[in-house]
Amino acid sequence: FEAASSALVVVSPTGEVREANGTALAVLGRSDAVIGADFFDLFLGEAERVEGRQALRAALASEPGDAEPILAREG
Repeated sequence: FEAASSALVVVSPTGEVREANGTALAVLGRSDAVIGADFFDLFLGEAERVEGRQALRAALASEPGDAEPILAREG
């Protein structure tokens, strides 16, 4: 997880950040203080939050391996 060159963020079913590797923190300009915070408020633009929460619910309802990634469109 920490050795990964990709940014990885583990999110609970309610959208709470459980873990974030160093790459994610560096790319997103955040510190480990994000643990326990709301993923959508921290990492998605205001216009993307509703869609992001809907995407998480859809991912949780899908079969393993079928969910689409949640990607931010804003910088």
